[in-house]
Amino acid sequence: MLNKKIGLIALLAGFAAGGIMANTVTNFAAGDVLLCLRNGQTKDLVVDLGQYTPLASGTPNQRIPLTRLSASQITFAFGDAGSLNWSALGWLGDNTLLVTRKRTDLGKQSLTPSSANNALQAAAAQSMSAVPTGANYQFVSGPYVANSTSSSVVEPESAANYPAQQGKSYKNALFGSGSFPNFGGTLPSGDPEVATAADFATAGTVVRSDFYQIPPGSGTAGVTYLGYFEMAANGTLTFVAKPV
Repeated sequence: MLNKKIGLIALLAGFAAGGIMANTVTNFAAGDVLLCLRNGQTKDLVVDLGQYTPLASGTPNQRIPLTRLSASQITFAFGDAGSLNWSALGWLGDNTLLVTRKRTDLGKQSLTPSSANNALQAAAAQSMSAVPTGANYQFVSGPYVANSTSSSVVEPESAANYPAQQGKSYKNALFGSGSFPNFGGTLPSGDPEVATAADFATAGTVVRSDFYQIPPGSGTAGVTYLGYFEMAANGTLTFVAKPV
């Protein structure tokens, strides 16, 4: 089973290296960053933000607008940006993980997560891979095609809407068979999500979630802090690179 998992990761890495167009859920490639949102109701939203490299190579404190998150889709899927749980995630061909970790203090970086061994990080990447597969299926065959684009898909949350081998909704992939949002216990950084308050749309503040590049290994020495995502009360999303 592990060989199959590693083979899938290598295949996706080959897609990226081979020049197949990335940056959409219909042509997803290793290194793409997925922004995933849910509110525990009936719909999730999965947005392909493109390759992680422009975020990782930003100049210190550079603010990078992420315009693929659509205000109209937030309104359709959730009503507004209140009571949302969201994360950003992805992986590379060597089972390096790209994942958010929520802040407990708005103005202070979260604790740096530790790496895990290659087998566990391969399992995490495999669990993540169900998300773009499911979003692609829903973009082609789902009930919300009229409210979706190839890079930003509104999807049903229920597992009943995903036939065998057609991926999973963000929520179902995130929880797996467990009770906690960590891709079935495989994600070494734990819960990747940050939550917005019920009155977030009217509170006039922001939420921030830190973004890490986590190679297979042990401890925090090899982990790279890339910056943080910042969501405004109207749902606008910005990435702040390498804050100093």
